[in-house]
Amino acid sequence: ATLDPPLPSEVEQDLIHTVCQYYTVVKEVNKEDQPEEEDANIDLIFTNLDRLLITLITKDPSVIALKRIINVITPFFSSPDNIHRTRSLNTLVRLLKKYVDLSTATKPNDRGIEGLGKL
Repeated sequence: ATLDPPLPSEVEQDLIHTVCQYYTVVKEVNKEDQPEEEDANIDLIFTNLDRLLITLITKDPSVIALKRIINVITPFFSSPDNIHRTRSLNTLVRLLKKYVDLSTATKPNDRGIEGLGKL
């Protein structure tokens, strides 16, 4: 089931661009004094980032909305940093799974899996 009403596209874009800046946050692996609590907080940031993007797809499960989100995370797919690539691709998989779940449940005009070919 989708959540109503969808956000205006300008608000959605601002939100996506703002939160996706956090893809560049990296754990400092070589720091011995970094508390485990900080590691957990960083993991929580990315869990919540994925939840936010999935919620946006749930609010508007259209191909256009999916494409807007994918366009923002696409630069991270080819990042020289392995962590950025991994995070963004994991997010992409979660988004696509959610989109497929939503599009197989209901199929309004541009929301079917067939619409993914238009990306």
